[in-house]
Amino acid sequence: NQKGFSYDFLYSYAGYRYNPGMGFEMIDDFQGFRGIFGYGWFPEEKALIRYHRISITGYNLWNTYTGQQETTYGEINWHLEAKKGFSGNIFSAWHREDLTDTLTLGADQAYVPPGRYSFTDISVMYNTSNSNALSASLLADAGSFYDGWKVSFSAAPMLNIGSGFDLGLTYALDVVNFPARNMKFTNHIVGTRGLLTLTTKTSFSAFVQYNTAVDKVLTNVRFRYNPREGNDFYIVYDEGLNTNIMREIPALPHSSGRTILLKYTYTFRF
Repeated sequence: NQKGFSYDFLYSYAGYRYNPGMGFEMIDDFQGFRGIFGYGWFPEEKALIRYHRISITGYNLWNTYTGQQETTYGEINWHLEAKKGFSGNIFSAWHREDLTDTLTLGADQAYVPPGRYSFTDISVMYNTSNSNALSASLLADAGSFYDGWKVSFSAAPMLNIGSGFDLGLTYALDVVNFPARNMKFTNHIVGTRGLLTLTTKTSFSAFVQYNTAVDKVLTNVRFRYNPREGNDFYIVYDEGLNTNIMREIPALPHSSGRTILLKYTYTFRF
């Protein structure tokens, strides 16, 4: 329910022999429960905020093969929507992770040794109204992180130029520090995204991203032709470019991989 009390329950299972193929499983060999309880309300007409919602989320995951506990998570979230179109979230989360093996972070920039860790963080998200020519999504997060601490920030402004062209930028910053082990790193990810609608049937999109953790520029360019609803033809170009070819011996190639893909989809009824 959007108004009043609401709830949601989920049970998930993925056995150790399960191979998703497409890679859409963030973790493997797990089972667990998740529950969400919420309460939403609409204030009086004169209020600036149109809608409020408070929710509590918790989940517990363990390994299907060994039966060992892996992850426990709890979160309390306050979501609000304003009459002028902007929205936001403030949420605090508690994590408990049981690591049976060393966890590598970034591009081998740091690691966390096996053990049990409990840590908390607080996050603030703000989204401007999409009805404006210039809109943006902002997210800030800070708190403890395993046996250290982490501060993250991301921004995604979007500029709508007329009815056929959207241009967006993305920026993400992660500062991770483990003072007790004298280990820290900082990562920057910068990207740009564009969408050009040529006609009602054709469009052209591009996404370019630079990641300081791996010294690489990733490029994705896509042309789409939609002759009618349910039918699509795509031409996709992907390439990764190494910006620091001397970081390994022997020297890396300038291109880490290049793909040109043709794809056609057809939807039919029977």
